[in-house]
Amino acid sequence: MIILNSAFNFIQINIFDLLSRINFYDLIAGLLLFIFLYLVGNLVNTMLKLDSVSVGIITYLFSFFIIDSLIIFFYQQLTFMEIILIVNLLWLSFFIFKLLDIKNLLQIIFSIFSLRLFFDFFESSLTTNNNIIGDVEAVFFNQAKNIYEGSYFNSINNYIFEGYPQFLSYIQSIFLGLSANIPEYNFYSFTSHIVFYLSILFFMELNISKFHKLTLITLFSLLILNSSFLSFLFTTSLMSEGLVSLFTAILVFNVLNNLSNNRVLDYKLFLIIGMLYFSKQFNSSLILILVILLYFISGRKKVVLFGFFGIVLKELLYLFVFTDVKKDHHISQIDIADTALDLLLMRDLKIENILLIMKNLWIDKPIIILFFVFYFSYMYSKIFVKKFELKTDLIFLLINLNIIFVFLIYISVWQNMELESPIRYFLSNFHLVLLSIFLKFENNK
Repeated sequence: MIILNSAFNFIQINIFDLLSRINFYDLIAGLLLFIFLYLVGNLVNTMLKLDSVSVGIITYLFSFFIIDSLIIFFYQQLTFMEIILIVNLLWLSFFIFKLLDIKNLLQIIFSIFSLRLFFDFFESSLTTNNNIIGDVEAVFFNQAKNIYEGSYFNSINNYIFEGYPQFLSYIQSIFLGLSANIPEYNFYSFTSHIVFYLSILFFMELNISKFHKLTLITLFSLLILNSSFLSFLFTTSLMSEGLVSLFTAILVFNVLNNLSNNRVLDYKLFLIIGMLYFSKQFNSSLILILVILLYFISGRKKVVLFGFFGIVLKELLYLFVFTDVKKDHHISQIDIADTALDLLLMRDLKIENILLIMKNLWIDKPIIILFFVFYFSYMYSKIFVKKFELKTDLIFLLINLNIIFVFLIYISVWQNMELESPIRYFLSNFHLVLLSIFLKFENNK
């Protein structure tokens, strides 16, 4: 039904009008960046024996932040662009040391040169500083600018909002740092389009039937292309939901897959998923809860401990490096003990906010239908199939914990804030919702 509705709306658009709105320079630049990331991710996946190219790409991207964070314990004068150069040289050295066939390395070098040459020749034709509105204007653009033109160390100390997460702004800065070597940061739309391409790659790598794979990719594409709100949130702006949703889905799926397939647990997967603790509010808590659950579920507790790498790294950074900066923007605004008592004793709460949030969500019919299918497919599986599946059950739990956290904070601490933003927080698990639905379809065949 969602696909038919989205397809009907999509075909109503005049094809020539649609083509006239597409910037083909953005399209080509985005594809060139994706090709480079794919080639690197494929090689990282092969060398480190990871579970997918998508995980290889995330490992590569996260390595810049990890190495930068480790360096600033001892030296804080490196610029962001110097970090880009150093980390790429380290990966190049690793590839040369491990590689027997030089062909893959030459492909990577050719792709990065092609991307940079294209950027240099057609920079003026690329869409620049589009959708700099709302939170992008207030937070994300300036954070990415501070990181790119200076460094992560300088950006944390010269904050826009003290303690506000900057990990995803760092990743956005990497996309431009790989594509160009310009001194001043501007938001180029193609660096956000990469979320769409990486999402398609992730869905292609899933071990589900070709029919379900094609249906999933079609549904995702139509939902994004048919909704200006979803496009803004995921693929045409500096909003963080797209990267959070994608990275969380890829890493949660691969960690749970590694755990449920009775294989030797891969400490690298747990280390990388632990870095999502730096991502954003709610998601950080969900990742911490997941790692704690897996610690007690898994028989290989020592491997799961690598999942706490992110929280340990963050605590050490604010203990020894960012000593004069509060580490959590949102928690610093909350009296945790008083809020917990309010929730337990049901005092000073605006319960009606739940209905108002649901009313706002009801406006977006495709999203409502999507969540209905999500719950229906899960309940159908439990009632008729009656099969316990660690992977889908934990994904279901994470999605619902996120929804519960959003409701709880908006009836208590944030009860007087505007009630459109909660929808964004629900959609931080957009990829996980789609993944859960199609995993259930596959298991119920």
